[in-house]
Parts: sequence; structure tokens; C-alpha cells
Amino acid sequence: MAFSPGSTIGNLELVEAQNLLRRVRNRQGITAFSLCVDLVKYPEILIRAYDDTE
Repeated sequence: MAFSPGSTIGNLELVEAQNLLRRVRNRQGITAFSLCVDLVKYPEILIRAYDDTE
């Protein structure tokens, strides 16, 4: 079993994400793979949520 949290693959460029998935697919002994992904988030919402001046 392999696991990739969404925040990891979501921070990769397309080619890097494709390479990661290929490496997982080609790895011996992995019979299951769980890939979590996040929804698209709007920058203005993230800024309000995390840009705390305190």
C-alpha cells in the first residue's frame, strides 16, 4: 500500500506529479495506492484564512 496526501502532489509541477505516479506504479510490492486531493481553493479565501497579523 502506498499513500500520497493531496498537499504533496498538489505542490508539484505536472511533470513532477507524473513522474511520482510512474514511480509508484513501477515499484514492486505495491498492490494498492491511495491518492488524496484537495479542491481548488481561491487565493483570496486562503489569504483571509491564513494571513493572520497577530
